[in-house]
Amino acid sequence: MTDLQQQNDMRKTRQTILRWMADLFATAPTRQQLKVLLTILNPLANAMAEEIPQLRAGCELLEKALIPLQTLSEPEADLNLNREYTRLFCLSRHVVGTTASVILTPQRLNKREPWFEVRRFYRKHGWEPRAKTPVLEDSLSMELTFFALLIDSEEESLLELPEPSKVPLQFLTDHLLSWVPEFVRQLKEAAPASSPFVAAALLLEGYLEVERTLLTLSPEAA
Repeated sequence: MTDLQQQNDMRKTRQTILRWMADLFATAPTRQQLKVLLTILNPLANAMAEEIPQLRAGCELLEKALIPLQTLSEPEADLNLNREYTRLFCLSRHVVGTTASVILTPQRLNKREPWFEVRRFYRKHGWEPRAKTPVLEDSLSMELTFFALLIDSEEESLLELPEPSKVPLQFLTDHLLSWVPEFVRQLKEAAPASSPFVAAALLLEGYLEVERTLLTLSPEAA
């Protein structure tokens, strides 16, 4: 396998992980989705246990969270996950926000300054989300989807990237990493310590640190 093939395979793997993460917080995940995520990230978590402890902690917590779900039928397990997702992110008195605006502003309202900022970033680089999508542009799902697009070598031509190697790190630093750690903190306060969603959030936080390491050490990896 050539270096170019290896680099393209690595990009595809990174894109797959990011899109799995985006799906986890867009709608209630299934047990199978969580198991696949654990399978993908476990080797990376073991390899980077000292450098990025959140990743190892997230994998260990998710392994434990899956144990009671394994005793249920698939429909029952998925229903439990759906109920917990709804309680945490939709109907709780202290619902956990999944947009930068809610997480970062005192009013905890959508479409505040972080929303305007990320919309400007998208448009500056030639990307428009689908028309009439119900997903807000500064949502975790949308920002992760865009970040995956940035590192996808086959789709870079769809974006206006005058300095492609610098844009992913800039977006990661200025947007995702500006609020994901606080999102994780708030979720840990709202959810039981054994929650699979806390585990998924730790995995997300840890994996974004992996991306920061990759882009900082080797910008051309983007």
